[in-house]
Amino acid sequence: MQLCEKYVMQLLGMSFLQYSKTPMNDRWRDKDVTVFTMHDLVHDLARAILADPVNNKGSVVGNGCLYAFLTDCSKPLQLSATSSANIKALHFLDSGKLELRGDAFSLGTCLRVLDLSECLIRKLPESVGQLKLLRFIRAPRIRDQMIPNCITELSELNYLNLRGSHNLSALPESIGGMKGLMHLDLSGCHGIRELPK
Repeated sequence: MQLCEKYVMQLLGMSFLQYSKTPMNDRWRDKDVTVFTMHDLVHDLARAILADPVNNKGSVVGNGCLYAFLTDCSKPLQLSATSSANIKALHFLDSGKLELRGDAFSLGTCLRVLDLSECLIRKLPESVGQLKLLRFIRAPRIRDQMIPNCITELSELNYLNLRGSHNLSALPESIGGMKGLMHLDLSGCHGIRELPK
């Protein structure tokens, strides 16, 4: 039971699951039950991945969809993963004492999900602007005063989490032009006094 709770908490922490807002039906009302739903963005990503062409033997065409949990954000991606260019979701685990390098993910041109929540991020690298398919970025506790302007060129980006970036003093002026951006988490970003028009 404890192991299950640990996995559920990890999925909640990565925003793969969220607490359900749907009222419980009568069957579960009197029981000690917690209901979760898959986050909308994760659901959309899962549907997009499952829509990939499938050959007649049932395997995904090409090298397939890859998901990576890596433990060292200070190494270039090609040293950490064999098919780095095809990775669609990348999450660094237990990297809180290792400083993030720009080439830790720069070769992941197919990335849709980038979770840097367990990395030491002094500065969000400019290489994030090369990841044109990104939909989800979780980069809390950035220590720099600015995020790169190139982040506003990510037209597919739906979710941007910069929570706890105390030193962040401003956002790029063109962030308001990101039509796909549906969720922007700036909680704990006390240095931001004014948002761009």
